[in-house]
Amino acid sequence: MGLQRHTSNSGAMSAAEPVDITPKKDGGVLKTIKKEGTGSAKPTAGTTVKVLITCYFLFLCYFLSSLD
Repeated sequence: MGLQRHTSNSGAMSAAEPVDITPKKDGGVLKTIKKEGTGSAKPTAGTTVKVLITCYFLFLCYFLSSLD
């Protein structure tokens, strides 16, 4: 499953609204884009990329970060 861009009703990228990215749309995983990239370059198949994540439970209790 690839990540998709999510837009608001106006068609603009939403930088703060969480989006449900689970197949069943059950709220199991929500994605929030804090700052979208500006370039047009994309990694090719087989390229290793670094992704920084921070995870919270729904009640905002921190439990994981790739920065730790």
